[in-house]
Amino acid sequence: MSSLLYVPGSSLPLLLTVLLGLSGTQGQEAFQVLQPKDPVSVAKGETVTLNCTITDISLPGPVKWFKGAGPQRKEIYNFKGGIFPRIKAVAPSTSTTDYSINISNITPEDTGTYYCVKFKKGNPDTEFKSGGGTMLSVSDSVWHSSHRQKNRKYKVPITMPSPIYLRGSTLPSLLLTLLLGLSGTQGQEELQVLQPDSVTVTEGETATLNCTISDISLPGPAIWFKGAGPQRKEIYNFKGGIYPRIKATAPSTSATDFSISISSITLEDTGTYYCVKFKKGNPDTEFKSGGGTKLIVRVPVGFSSNLEILLVGATTISTTATMTTVIASSPTHWTLPRSFLH
Repeated sequence: MSSLLYVPGSSLPLLLTVLLGLSGTQGQEAFQVLQPKDPVSVAKGETVTLNCTITDISLPGPVKWFKGAGPQRKEIYNFKGGIFPRIKAVAPSTSTTDYSINISNITPEDTGTYYCVKFKKGNPDTEFKSGGGTMLSVSDSVWHSSHRQKNRKYKVPITMPSPIYLRGSTLPSLLLTLLLGLSGTQGQEELQVLQPDSVTVTEGETATLNCTISDISLPGPAIWFKGAGPQRKEIYNFKGGIYPRIKATAPSTSATDFSISISSITLEDTGTYYCVKFKKGNPDTEFKSGGGTKLIVRVPVGFSSNLEILLVGATTISTTATMTTVIASSPTHWTLPRSFLH
């Protein structure tokens, strides 16, 4: 079924296909379990953070961490509860999106790939979606990590070369060589800002924009912007400010979850939003940005006489027995004749 719609001021028709029989997932945000793509390296004896963000809080059911995949995988942490001596959650229990964990006293046996998995509540719970996995590698070297700056960890490996025999002596002397030329990022996970690709909501609803920052050691605020480049607009600063429709979703004590919610969504809110980490200074300087989350706004159009509405670029128009739904992306005026709705 299709119909012709004419844009006011234009003689060219727009052919829009009306899709019937909407599925339960059409037009909804795809549920995502976000884990850093880059591997994590850590020295023996240290503590490692494995980050995980769940983008949709509406699905009941627990989140679990596993080492390995397939039938032989091993459950290492369950947010429902249990005894896990070396592992604890990073975010407060009130956080609904941040499921990152810390593993202390790392050993070489901890090397492997770790998966953050969302389960659907049931009897029993069933696996719903898994993250892509985070590879953990463990160095068996002895490290000096006391020489640090605020934003960097300088680590000097101590190596044990073969014994050297001194002239006139049969006793070996032990030579300890300190390798210099230190890298500020050696053995340290690169800071990442994780965002989902897109979020879809209906006009008037509340949108949640998720953001996880993987490294808590860098001082400085996180700020949300709409758009990119010189014309971008600051919409929320975790340092403080007045933002009537926007609030942080995680408690202020969370060090990794910088997600926000925007209430009373309108068509004008459509756009791409960036979570940006800044480095503390005078002034603060931008350090790293997330890839951006595209916010798509759905417009429900009820049955009535001819309707002239402002849309934000229809990518899909679909109808059911009770409602016509328009998913928008760039401004344009369209007139919908009553006949189109039948």
